[in-house]
Amino acid sequence: MGRFLKITLDDQQRAALEQGYRNGKTHAFRQHCQIVLLKAQGRKSQEIATLLGCNQKSVNDWLHRYQKEGVHGLHIKPVPGAKAFSRRRPIRLKFVKLCSNIANASAWRRRSWKPHSAKSFLSELLCAS
Repeated sequence: MGRFLKITLDDQQRAALEQGYRNGKTHAFRQHCQIVLLKAQGRKSQEIATLLGCNQKSVNDWLHRYQKEGVHGLHIKPVPGAKAFSRRRPIRLKFVKLCSNIANASAWRRRSWKPHSAKSFLSELLCAS
């Protein structure tokens, strides 16, 4: 049988956690605040894990982190390494370039457009950019 992890909160700590639970920017931070609040009510880690749909190890890891770092420790910290890759930026840049090409393209104004010709024209512009 493992050690029993007990969390006791004073009024200020409880208020900070409740504020984080209600108004936290990310779902993960709100859930981490909820883990600590539930544990302070005397619930078991397995019960909290079942209630929140995570595992007992995650619950205990966040509780230990709260004990070491307080409320600020409940935020997910960036990890060292390569920056997260976003696929949206290259697509957005390509779209902006495409729109400027369309605005400047005289062929755009001269054609009688049918769905297949518009598709081929746009594919030409996308490949050219």
